[in-house]
Amino acid sequence: LFSFLFHRKRVVSVISPPKMPIHPDDALLLMNFTACLAKSQSGVQWATVCLPIFNDTGYLWCYCQNVSLAVREHLQATDRKFQMDPADLEAHKGEHGLLLVHLSTSQELFPQLMLAGQGVIERLAQNNTYIEIETISNKATLVPYDSPLSSEDPLASSMALWFFLVTESGQLISSTQAPQFAYSKSARKHALRQLVKMKDKLSQVTMAPTPFLIVTLEDYSFLVLRQRGIGDVYAVFVPSVPKAEMMRWAVRWAK
Repeated sequence: LFSFLFHRKRVVSVISPPKMPIHPDDALLLMNFTACLAKSQSGVQWATVCLPIFNDTGYLWCYCQNVSLAVREHLQATDRKFQMDPADLEAHKGEHGLLLVHLSTSQELFPQLMLAGQGVIERLAQNNTYIEIETISNKATLVPYDSPLSSEDPLASSMALWFFLVTESGQLISSTQAPQFAYSKSARKHALRQLVKMKDKLSQVTMAPTPFLIVTLEDYSFLVLRQRGIGDVYAVFVPSVPKAEMMRWAVRWAK
């Protein structure tokens, strides 16, 4: 149903059904829940969880695995040149590692999810991909699990993914990119192409004091906002963020 990569209180990646994005409050609850699972035991965890906004009358089956440890163990078993560093291993134990999380409506899908998890581990082991993801995520702004969606820093919530500003003088100012953009050149190109299309349409949309345009697709929501005296603000969010929140965060970041 849903798949996630979490790393130290950050959403690295989300896969969800078309037109069914997970609500931010459910995502924060799930981050907290899976961190507790990873902290309490090692290996693969299989437990039930209720996401009240998605469905408050039932539960989903949750698969959780610390793939930071699993990748290192895989390399130790398959690569003779790989040397396990005890300090590095300790630093990624429990909730501090890269967590692979799957949500399913059926308990019977556990074997398939185990196989899928092994495939993820093998892919992450290639070319030290897991190290790159951990490094990028460590550089991002972090917040406690219980921080509200309307945090003072919109990037800290993991729901706002990227802001940048083109000033009236032509200067480009960018925020820290979320891992899915910092790590993926194709994701950045996709976002930039969409934002450029929106900018071209912006002058035709409205002559209001603060012209803006918002487009929500299956994967992301995009906003272009013209702040007179400042410049054009571009922003990318997860699809479930309300339009009013996007506007408020974009204006606040530009200031």
